[in-house]
Parts: sequence; structure tokens; C-alpha cells
Amino acid sequence: MSENEVSLQKQVHSTVVKYSPSPQHFGECDAMFTDKHNNFLAVSVADCVPVFLYDPLKKIVAGIHSGWKGSAGKILTLTINELHERFDVEPSHLIAYIGPCISAKNYEVGEEVADMFEDDFVILTGEKFYLDLKKQNYSQLIQCGLHSDNIEVCDHCTYDEADLFHSYRRDREKSGRMFGVIGVN
Repeated sequence: MSENEVSLQKQVHSTVVKYSPSPQHFGECDAMFTDKHNNFLAVSVADCVPVFLYDPLKKIVAGIHSGWKGSAGKILTLTINELHERFDVEPSHLIAYIGPCISAKNYEVGEEVADMFEDDFVILTGEKFYLDLKKQNYSQLIQCGLHSDNIEVCDHCTYDEADLFHSYRRDREKSGRMFGVIGVN
């Protein structure tokens, strides 16, 4: 893979999904998908959830950046719907990887954010709310029709593992970013 084979996106915590016909830099969006070979989709994260989808039958890939806004807006569902509409992808054929992100125990949110999510994804400890983005994104995939056997979930926490990962929650403005990349060559 070379630098000129990578598609990047200006991630803005949205629910915008874009098709990438060739390697390029997109304006504001948080999910990309392609059916083109040698077009590698890069997702940048520090604590948000990176999700990668692959249809082994149609050789279609997607890279999604899912923070709390994207998760609340069901960006995974929107992406899978786009794959189905454009390429007739069956969700049951998809293979998914949920990458390293912040764990629920380290992701305190305000009540206004917690209220946007089903109770299954919010942990109330005293008067503090903690959001389980990993579980919420996994649930979106299942609700879309993916088989649990086709979903791999990374159990690492970006906040807890400073020797491995960047974390905005932990390091604030000093935080770097990590890239996850998916493509078919």
C-alpha cells in the first residue's frame, strides 16, 4: 500500500457516509466505503470507535469513525444501508471488526448524552453516567443483521493502555491519533 492509495476523511463526529470511487481526501464525513481495489480507507481515532466492514463475496469494504454522536445517529446502520442500496450487500455476509476504543468505565458523559442512548448502553454509578460505545456499536451491527460469529471486538481500552494507544480523554490536547486502514488489493 502506498500513500497515494489511501482515502482519508475530515472526521467531524457526523453521520455522513460517502462512497470512495478512488483514493482521495474527503471533506466532512465519518464513514467511507468502496468497491475499488487499491483504495484503502483510513479511519483516525483516539478514543472513538473504529469499525471496519468487509463483504468477502462482493469485495466491498467500509471504514467508520463512530464517536458518541455517530453512535447516537446510528452511523453503522446508515453505512450498512448504503452498502445494501448501492451494491446489494447482504448484512449477513459482512465481517466486522470493532477496533480499540475507550471502555465504558472510563467514558463518563453528561446526562444529556446518556439520554440519547438505550439503558443497555449506559452505566449509572452514583450520579455519574458512563457510556459503553463498544457495546452500542456491536448492537447496531447485530440489529442490522450481522452474525455474531462475524464480528470481532477488540477488548483493549485506549484510555487504560497508554503504552499502546492514544487517548484524547487521557491526554487532552497532547493526544495523538491512530489510524486503522481497510482495503482490497
